[in-house]
Amino acid sequence: MKNFFSKLFPFFLIIIYCFLFSISHPSFIHEEGISYFAWICLVPFLFVIKQSSLKKSFCFGFLFGFFCYFIYGNWLFSYRPIACILICILYGIYLGIVSVFFYFTEKNIKKISWLIKALFFLIYEYIKTLGFIGFNYGVIGYTQWQNSILLKSASITGVWGISFLIILINICITDLIYDFIKTDKQKKEIIISKIPNIVFCSLTFIILVAIGNYSFKDSKKTNTVNLLLIQNNSDPWAGGVKEYQKEVDGLIELTEIGLKKHPKTQIVVWPETAVVPDILYNYESNKDSARKKIIDNLLNFMNKTECIFVIGNNYSEKKLNAVKSYNSVLVFEGKKNVIPPKPHIYSKIHLVPFEEYFPFKKQLYGIYKKLIEQGNHFWAKGNEYKVFQTKYANFCTPICFEDTFSSLVKKLCNKNANLIVNLSNDSWSGRIECQYQHLSMAVFRSVENKIPTVRSTSSGQTCYIAEDGRIEAMLNPYKRDFLYCQVKIPVRQ
Repeated sequence: MKNFFSKLFPFFLIIIYCFLFSISHPSFIHEEGISYFAWICLVPFLFVIKQSSLKKSFCFGFLFGFFCYFIYGNWLFSYRPIACILICILYGIYLGIVSVFFYFTEKNIKKISWLIKALFFLIYEYIKTLGFIGFNYGVIGYTQWQNSILLKSASITGVWGISFLIILINICITDLIYDFIKTDKQKKEIIISKIPNIVFCSLTFIILVAIGNYSFKDSKKTNTVNLLLIQNNSDPWAGGVKEYQKEVDGLIELTEIGLKKHPKTQIVVWPETAVVPDILYNYESNKDSARKKIIDNLLNFMNKTECIFVIGNNYSEKKLNAVKSYNSVLVFEGKKNVIPPKPHIYSKIHLVPFEEYFPFKKQLYGIYKKLIEQGNHFWAKGNEYKVFQTKYANFCTPICFEDTFSSLVKKLCNKNANLIVNLSNDSWSGRIECQYQHLSMAVFRSVENKIPTVRSTSSGQTCYIAEDGRIEAMLNPYKRDFLYCQVKIPVRQ
């Protein structure tokens, strides 16, 4: 019986790990996440791998990765089951490889194995965010999105400094527990042997806090810009022309109420693809009178005000006898470039794999066709890192998924931006934890670039994030509403 329970013990620890990992992030267990659990969440995984054989290391690592992401990202299963399964398999393989590396490290580099393992796990977290299938969800540093003590350090190290500290402490705790349970050493001897680990962890924490606070110590000259962020609480793609008409009419109505209540509004922001019909094409074309009517009503409304409108749109253009469609942001300045429409345009550069972009159309045409039949909207990739320079603010507009990538947002902000305006649509998930997971990453983009972020989303989380990561104001999710915010932005020379 004892042998039976010892065999089941690793599987029990897998369950504990999945629970701790998920609850430390926003998840169905706790919508905002409980960040304290991040500091111990890797312990069950590390403990099992520490005493496993080479073959078992990979197998257990795979199980840890698969079930961890299945629980953490189960909102994806409710939307695209196959996508959820593929991601779980991928991260199972990733964590299996990490486990094998840990096995060899334990065997061959005993004295500083704790440090080597922490660095390798950090490399794994970074690598999984790269390339076509890059996925930032689940990076452990993002659990600290509400930790004001550590958050500021992201201005220097990004999320990776915080991730490294969390991983390091998890490894050191595991080593301490393991030595207490599995060795014959006296407790005093074990604790003394861990003093270098404790000192290193403490210094890392102190350095992160110090550099974070130092980086924000200088006061900056600021201006204030007044924004109206619209949350229409609907999926713009659900339906046909009649639904598109209804959506745009609803957005106009909601904006009119907001402008009447807040007449000092300077910039109005609508969510990602809030307007599905191509604004420029349907203005110039008479092929579809219903769509043209939608666009004419929209342009006439915007032209009545002097506000800047930032609108998500399904924009297309003809290049080399081929029409390319883009997931885009169009910026209009009332009474300047509205009629005829000559908006400034940014098109999404990093598209969601398999959902917005499928590079294997010729090789895997059957899968491509099936995805189209399921209602996927494939777009061409944008190629210009653009900042809109207006009289009120210089802002960049990462679209939805893009603000989960620090390098992409950094490239946009480096073009003299002093405000990040994110347009998102997470309504397709139907899950509050998905929206909070997205928000937890958006917070870091503000801190990394030391500029505020505003988010206009279809169903949440519409908010104003200060440059130090504090959420100054946020709408309740799944509610048709608007958020008026007076945002302090640094003055750019």
